[in-house]
Amino acid sequence: MEGALARAAARNAGFAADRFERERSDFFERVRKVYLARAAAEPDRIALVDAVQSVDDVSAHILEQLKLRSWIS
Repeated sequence: MEGALARAAARNAGFAADRFERERSDFFERVRKVYLARAAAEPDRIALVDAVQSVDDVSAHILEQLKLRSWIS
């Protein structure tokens, strides 16, 4: 999760953080736990994406997941 927060901070460098971005890390950890539980309960509806990969790899994975679910062709 620390990586995600660091990526968000780098992406928004030079801009004021909004209310959501000012939340503490425990808030994001709670959100993450709920999301992981939902993904486990509904794997056909919710896909996990490893955003540590390159932008191109993340994009390719997302497109692959959308196609697998027949949400795009």
